[in-house]
Amino acid sequence: MLNQFKKHAITCFSLCLLLFIPFNASAFFYTGNTLSNWLESNERVKLESTMPDDFPNVFQLQGYITGIYESLSVQNSRDKSPKFCPSTTQLKLKQLIHIVNNFVKNNPKRLNEPAYVLVETAIIEAYPCNKPN
Repeated sequence: MLNQFKKHAITCFSLCLLLFIPFNASAFFYTGNTLSNWLESNERVKLESTMPDDFPNVFQLQGYITGIYESLSVQNSRDKSPKFCPSTTQLKLKQLIHIVNNFVKNNPKRLNEPAYVLVETAIIEAYPCNKPN
């Protein structure tokens, strides 16, 4: 019984120590530079002049933009004042990629920012809500 108590005490003590170990965690994984590379891959695929990593990059781009859009849509449905107001609820992924691509091309100084910030900003700016004065 005493041995079990010691084992549990040591385990609890060890877990508590983990709370005081500093972790260097990043709030984002991808930057605008990565997003720009994915968008360049998308352009090469459209032009049928692909490089070896282009198809995986395009799949990554599609999944990333879809995830950000879905997240924004969920936030929109919960908020009293939505962040963006698309003219249709049936936006196509191709449209979203086009919007993000234009935003990234027009804002090259922002490529060091988190990719999700650029995608969100592009969507919000493309579909602003009419705010009452």
